[in-house]
Amino acid sequence: MYFVVTETVQAPRAALFEIISDPRRRLEWQSSLRSVHVKTPGEPRVGTRWREVTRGGVAFEMEITVFEPPALWSERGHGWLADAQLAVAFEAAGDLTAVRVDVGISFWGPFRLLAPAVRALMPGALRADLLRAGALARGT
Repeated sequence: MYFVVTETVQAPRAALFEIISDPRRRLEWQSSLRSVHVKTPGEPRVGTRWREVTRGGVAFEMEITVFEPPALWSERGHGWLADAQLAVAFEAAGDLTAVRVDVGISFWGPFRLLAPAVRALMPGALRADLLRAGALARGT
């Protein structure tokens, strides 16, 4: 399953990139998460790894695969339910940032039946998360 979400966020591009690309800050803005444990010490970079657990109890092993501040960031994740890839592009537009999120999810076996529900629900939740990250980037 593949889909794209776009959102214009009222926040400076560099500040928004800094928040979204740092797994240590995920719980501040990503509503679907219950916990995040970063395994790689230091600042985020290609190869940074972490484990995140959703509010539904689904765990994913995650890794940053692209880190090009403040324009592009990508991650991949592996879980017992699915594998996922996410790429986020940030384009400055004055005091706003145009964000494009490309999402690819491959569900395993019978979990493929979840794809229609995820496709219906995830874009709205992702847009709300981006706006929450924007509020953090503005310091509000």
